[in-house]
Amino acid sequence: MLGIIGGSGLYNLEGFRIREERTLKTPFGEP
Repeated sequence: MLGIIGGSGLYNLEGFRIREERTLKTPFGEP
């Protein structure tokens, strides 16, 4: 399994598709 965490620039990469999108909350605030 591979996870990629990135910003808004990853939404339009050719050849990639979003399989699952998660919203995370951490003790340090939202990413």
